[in-house]
Amino acid sequence: MNREVEKFKSKIQPFLEGWKSIEVRIISTFLFDRWINLATEFLLRSESPEEISLFRKIPEIENFRILNAVFPIGNLDNLLLNLNEKGILSIDGNGIFYGRKEKDEFKPQITWSFDAFERKRSGVDFYAFELYEYGESVRNFLEYKKLEEFKDGLKKSKHPYAGIDDLIREFFHSEIHLSHDTSTTLKLIAPIRVNFSGNCKIQKNQLCISIQSFGWEEMEEVSLNLIQYLKKGNPARQSYEIQKAEWIKEGNHLLFEKKFNLNDQCREIKVFLIFKGESVDEQNIFNPGSFLDNPRIIIHSYFDKELTLLKKYLTGQGKNSSSDFEIGVSWLLNLCGFITTSYGLAKQIQNEIDIVASLPGSNKIIAVECTTESIDIHDKLSRLSVRSKKLEGCLNSHSQKVIPLVFTCLDEDKIPDSEKDKAKKDKIGIISAEKIEKLLNISLEANPGLEVLGYLEKVCFSEETGVLNFLVSGKRQVRKNGL
Repeated sequence: MNREVEKFKSKIQPFLEGWKSIEVRIISTFLFDRWINLATEFLLRSESPEEISLFRKIPEIENFRILNAVFPIGNLDNLLLNLNEKGILSIDGNGIFYGRKEKDEFKPQITWSFDAFERKRSGVDFYAFELYEYGESVRNFLEYKKLEEFKDGLKKSKHPYAGIDDLIREFFHSEIHLSHDTSTTLKLIAPIRVNFSGNCKIQKNQLCISIQSFGWEEMEEVSLNLIQYLKKGNPARQSYEIQKAEWIKEGNHLLFEKKFNLNDQCREIKVFLIFKGESVDEQNIFNPGSFLDNPRIIIHSYFDKELTLLKKYLTGQGKNSSSDFEIGVSWLLNLCGFITTSYGLAKQIQNEIDIVASLPGSNKIIAVECTTESIDIHDKLSRLSVRSKKLEGCLNSHSQKVIPLVFTCLDEDKIPDSEKDKAKKDKIGIISAEKIEKLLNISLEANPGLEVLGYLEKVCFSEETGVLNFLVSGKRQVRKNGL
């Protein structure tokens, strides 16, 4: 069997008892005298097949078939075997084919990939293993006219939808795209339904932990790793093995709750949830008592308790992820002591620089572009470079230096080297998810403004990260480590 399939099966083996069924959702089209996959999602579920309600608002459109079915988890091996060797899935007598177009013929073929995704990227609220394929370009199967007919049919259906995106949002559990410019999609998602509940917080210098588990009758091999970041000194580290007897049954799930005493100097704690050797969830929790160091944090936490909304926006999880991410970046820079003005959300000038930020007493102006997608989508980098130079040209008489930065919620290793090289060439700093988290930590200090500039100099603009090296001006001495 395919190596990626074997890797997937090996990874899910320790967790099999947590799943009882496989739900499949498919959008297909009739071509080459057979039904061809456009988008398929298999989801391993903790409920039995009898407990799962099928999707009822399925539109009926000529030359397109939308299917929803449930199999027992015991069918998984045969399902993978048929897909891998024959490129076919049978549902109630309907055969769905997976493959590619070669000249004027259809060739069954699947090129699998395997990965593990944390909850914010898996699309199913849990850490998940995923076996997937992004296959043939949709345009090779469907003429633009046919896709438009599909959209029109969705609007006229007995169960109407505003378009393909509207159907996909309601039909699939995970993030799937279907248009003339995308590829066909096949996903097999195995979510590990164990995570922190929304009740994790710090109160009276105690960490209150709450973990929920779905699908397991009892829980073993579960532990917590805690890292306390202190106002001074090195982090304090701690591990805790959760015993089977500490779990209690509550409704349809198991629950673990416990309080941990914290160091008096703790300003933030990072908690990792480990289950059967996998880090399945993590949380960063700020100590409300440390907010007293920065009055801007106190003001913000009046509106956004424990910075919950800010952290959600900065990870690209807002309802309107793009505009909410931009709002989050603006808030973050304000918490760091910058005077920020947002222009990207104004419709009349949204094709300009998203955010301009300045620090009193410094001759540096920060020009920010925000993105939740590729940092160079729609040629963002070149446009930011040109706009920043134009802005600096307007400030020549004031000896101001404009520093172009692109903020992204993507992790550093998810940014292609080609885009990093282009940022270096255009002299643009890249602020990835890890650097955003570091800026959030720095913002807890009493007067973080110059510290942030020092951080940008050390971390974001060193030759090691492949972007512009510049000097921070200002009367205060920035600490050598930039923190």
